[in-house]
Amino acid sequence: MLVTSSESQAFIKNLNESPFNVAQVIYLQDLSQADIHSLNMRYGRPLSEAKLGKFYDFLAGHPYLSQHAFYHLVRDGLSLAYLEQSCQSESSIFSKHLQDRAYVLSQHPHLQKGLSKLLKGYQLNSDEAYGLLRAGLIKEKGKGYEVRNQLYARYFAELGDGL
Repeated sequence: MLVTSSESQAFIKNLNESPFNVAQVIYLQDLSQADIHSLNMRYGRPLSEAKLGKFYDFLAGHPYLSQHAFYHLVRDGLSLAYLEQSCQSESSIFSKHLQDRAYVLSQHPHLQKGLSKLLKGYQLNSDEAYGLLRAGLIKEKGKGYEVRNQLYARYFAELGDGL
């Protein structure tokens, strides 16, 4: 069913917003270590059991980044060491994703400030925490917050105040 309105106040004011955004938002949980083990099996075991823990620590079970990394490990024959060493370069398999996250932050200066504070060891206020959680850049840890994974921590720490 499609419903329309001809009342001017019902028109969309933000041209980047779709009139069809009516679905419920679903937030994906990070993959567990067992999920990462299963993904490794499905991709033909490109990582040894010993390296799976390091892989998990690097991406912290981020669903998209984990799948993306496994795809390139297999397709391009990359190593985990290469993924970790090249993660901040322009040629990294993660560069497009990281640049997109940096762009989102650039549009929200209060979130940039919050992430910079967190990287320097300071606490976030509730608005900063809420925004960064919704952006998927941080996660709760105990009564505080931390950067969601090592990849994000390295990338945004290198950008520093130039976020």
